[in-house]
Amino acid sequence: RTCLRALKDPHWNEILLKVGAYILGEFGTLVSEEPGSHPEAQFEALHALWPMVSDRTRSILLTTYAKFSFLYGADRNLVSRIQ
Repeated sequence: RTCLRALKDPHWNEILLKVGAYILGEFGTLVSEEPGSHPEAQFEALHALWPMVSDRTRSILLTTYAKFSFLYGADRNLVSRIQ
């Protein structure tokens, strides 16, 4: 929950995004049933920052998206929204 709040803050930074992506990729399932922390919200919080980050950060995000796809199943279609 803290990661999601921090990522939605207008004063985020790239290091926070990297750490947040790792934490959500590894432990996002622990909060995925809570209001506002569902898998789609986690994906949207991360992917909203995609256009503003470096290629290194994008590689971390792609790893997190792959974990989301595995953890939450193909029925969520999260990764198919990557542009």
